[in-house]
Amino acid sequence: MKKIVCVVLIPAAIALLTSLAVAQGSVPQSRVVQFVPPTPLSGRANLTINRPKTPPPYCKPCLFYGGDLDPTNSQADTFANENIIPGNSPTLAQIYSPFRVPKGQTWKVTGLLINSLSYPTAPDPAETPWEIRKGIALAGGSGGKLVAHGTAKVSMTPTGRSINGTPEYTFVVKWKKPVVLPEGKYWENVTPQCTNPNNSQCTAQGFTGFLESDMETKGGFHGYGPAEPWDDSFWNAPVFGLTWANLYQVHLQRGFPGGDALSAGVIGTK
Repeated sequence: MKKIVCVVLIPAAIALLTSLAVAQGSVPQSRVVQFVPPTPLSGRANLTINRPKTPPPYCKPCLFYGGDLDPTNSQADTFANENIIPGNSPTLAQIYSPFRVPKGQTWKVTGLLINSLSYPTAPDPAETPWEIRKGIALAGGSGGKLVAHGTAKVSMTPTGRSINGTPEYTFVVKWKKPVVLPEGKYWENVTPQCTNPNNSQCTAQGFTGFLESDMETKGGFHGYGPAEPWDDSFWNAPVFGLTWANLYQVHLQRGFPGGDALSAGVIGTK
């Protein structure tokens, strides 16, 4: 079975959103995603819900959580966010999800989290790179400015949700010295890894990897804190021919008009 890099849910079935599958030893030709301004929310399939007053237990102390993947949402999908070596062919793909520090606030960030489908039952190595960026243009094309980055031990806990039998996990990284963020918009990335050539889960020829959950739900079920900026996530995956591509544009290019909101969070204090 080919490695799935992006799937979309439909009632009673799972359909491929894209045929971006990397054959062993080959890389697709580079492609440019033409920028098209997002359409008004009123003209698109989405659901707006109220934010709860308490965060999920795995976001503690929690500043922001986008919300849970909703398997019943026909627009929900996933995107490759990983550093893996399926069939000994390296694949690096990274998702950058937005969050906003409200006006007048300063956040002291000590951790990040993402929810992802995962075939490996544990990352290998257990350390995972993370980044925080700012200044990424809506049209994409570049990664803006790197604010902070590092590598930290990651915890991996099942959420209890799954797609087509593939379980979803929460990946959390934490560090001691706070990253101080003044008001403004930022993007976060946590990249789970499976790069041990002696680990059969890292080199499997079939589906292997980590796919970050894209909720397609404005407001997010069980989301917490300031609402996640809508249609402002990016996919930096040169191995798939995509360089800082706006995920909304990727949806359009593949014939799906839905927007995006990632299942990710920020840990720390104000």
